[in-house]
Amino acid sequence: MSVFSASIEVGSDGWCTVWVAELTGCFVNEPSEKTALRILPKAILAYLRWLRRHGERVGLPRAVAVRPVERHRRAEPMRWGNYEVLHSFERHPVTRAELMRVLRWMRFMRADTLQLLELLPADGLSWSRPGQARTIGEHLHHIARGERWYLERAGLGPFPDSTAGTGDPVRHLATVRSSVVARLSRITRQERGRIVQADNERWWSTRKMLGRMLYHERYHIRSMARITRYHRVRVPEGLGGWQRY
Repeated sequence: MSVFSASIEVGSDGWCTVWVAELTGCFVNEPSEKTALRILPKAILAYLRWLRRHGERVGLPRAVAVRPVERHRRAEPMRWGNYEVLHSFERHPVTRAELMRVLRWMRFMRADTLQLLELLPADGLSWSRPGQARTIGEHLHHIARGERWYLERAGLGPFPDSTAGTGDPVRHLATVRSSVVARLSRITRQERGRIVQADNERWWSTRKMLGRMLYHERYHIRSMARITRYHRVRVPEGLGGWQRY
């Protein structure tokens, strides 16, 4: 039995997001706290299997238990997530080894995004589905803009605007990612431990920013997988570390 921590946020709408400190980017977002904590052990195992599939040397326990370590009640709805809380585990400085690990996991996540795109026909980037406003192409642009936004929240900007002159979402992803990796590769020891206030309300650390980068692409891989399946294209299980789409 392996025990993982659970940092919990509950919104005014009852929706709950739970973060796992030991696995950067691992989270669940469900309609209730009870549901989120119930499915979290299986979500952790799915994430560990995803890492192993990409060659990461991580153990795969026979069973997983979760231990709630903090709980925050939000005045806003949490159906689509929230960035207000700076959890206790996110206040710790990021080591150089941890930074390299997250960059590696970001490569895994991007590989899964590209694998999903390979399943699409020529017009697939224009696909959407009922209940989702974004097309797959718009999801890709949103992921790219998000990475730029996260860097700026953590005080690692200003970040160059790479959206001008390109309507190609795949190229947009690649251009932004190249700049992100270049900036993170030269991050200083001081920046790895810094906590800053952005937008006059939200507190950010480098650890929080890195976790949200992984979370964000992972979140949208699931959305794009759902669109793809709606159009009757088979999507392999486990992309982005999801147990189910």
